[in-house]
Amino acid sequence: MGTLQESQKRLVRKRFTVDSCHHSLNNSKYDEKTGQVYTETQVSFWGSSDKDWEYRTHAMPYVDSLSTTEIQNAPKNGIKKVKQKGSRSLQLTTLDTIIANVSDLSLQSLELMPLKLVEFLWNTIVQKSCLCLHVWSIFSTTLLRRGSSTIGMLRYRETIPTPQSPLETYTQALLSKKFDFITGLTITVPVPVPELMNLTKLVNLVALEILHQGDPCRSLISDLLIKAWSISASQEASFPILRVIKLWNHREITSRSLACIDNFPALAVYEIRGCDIDDYSILAGTGWTLQDAAEPYYDLECERPRNRELVQACKEMRVENTMSTHRVMSWDYKLHKLIDQVGIIRKNFDLERVGVSPKNRVLYVNEMMSRMPLACIRLGPSNSLTPEPTKLFLKKQTSIQKENIRPKCTKMKNTDALKSKERQCTTLTKKKRKLDELLHEFS
Repeated sequence: MGTLQESQKRLVRKRFTVDSCHHSLNNSKYDEKTGQVYTETQVSFWGSSDKDWEYRTHAMPYVDSLSTTEIQNAPKNGIKKVKQKGSRSLQLTTLDTIIANVSDLSLQSLELMPLKLVEFLWNTIVQKSCLCLHVWSIFSTTLLRRGSSTIGMLRYRETIPTPQSPLETYTQALLSKKFDFITGLTITVPVPVPELMNLTKLVNLVALEILHQGDPCRSLISDLLIKAWSISASQEASFPILRVIKLWNHREITSRSLACIDNFPALAVYEIRGCDIDDYSILAGTGWTLQDAAEPYYDLECERPRNRELVQACKEMRVENTMSTHRVMSWDYKLHKLIDQVGIIRKNFDLERVGVSPKNRVLYVNEMMSRMPLACIRLGPSNSLTPEPTKLFLKKQTSIQKENIRPKCTKMKNTDALKSKERQCTTLTKKKRKLDELLHEFS
């Protein structure tokens, strides 16, 4: 009897060997010590952190990296790559090595290079789709300081559809205390209020958009957050160049928030959609005006270039690779245009106040834009909100600007002083009319 049981056990062991188990059962294994049959499964998963996100390569347009002269002299059939004959030169080999380690470049290393070499590196990096926020920031700073004609470094945009890290992880990379570039931030995912309060540290923030895509009643944005931001702006000099605030689908935003927006030193546009605001009497005498517009950005008018040949050359440019082209109506275009228009109306008073003097305007994608680098980052998916009436609050001139208007010459005779005041009042009246005409285009 015992011999029969032992033979049956040997038969079972033989039946569940590793080889036979592999053929009979899918991905199953047999443990001889315990007699158990188990299955091993390997599951791969992505990391749950966006640390060092600013070093990830991001495809940028090929044509934007060119200078104004190159665009004008470009052939009508587009730009073609020149094929190299023979063995690769030492220059190309060195260039490939630099591109492979592009994230290791620093601002100090670029400052030691000749300007032509920096421009050549920039064009090559964009062509090879190796551009990231870190690389863009150091190249834009270097090229702008050295007066380069390259205009592709004026704008940078990137979308992170599913943010995996706290908000501070992204704002640290967007911070520029010396205002080498300005930042436009769009948030379409829920963010805790304490993290939103840390936006007061982002001194180069010029536009803030928070779009809630869920139930408006469940939004965390409220009047208390706007009030906390305004207190920080008035007492701690936060948001020195914040020109645009855009809040969509937040039921906790009420008319009380209108009492706080005047504390932002540079705020010019306060756009509300899907919020509970119905009383505007608190804005009386503050300089803020209400404009009803479904889409105010399309009505803005930019300065058009006079060089028709250059405009035609820009229109005829074509991209022959698979990269995403930087078209005029990209998601950041309207925001960039609005920021630029506010700068025209106020003559970039906020930037001059923090020690930045924007240089001459340049032609950028068939329009005249300010020569100030702007990085637009969107955290979350694209906006899918249903269209609702927009309440747009505008302010032409800040109280700080009014206080700083003074006659240039103080030591004059009484008659000359009176004449100077009359001329100044006339100039201000004409200027106010022009501003009214520009602001009328918002509606």
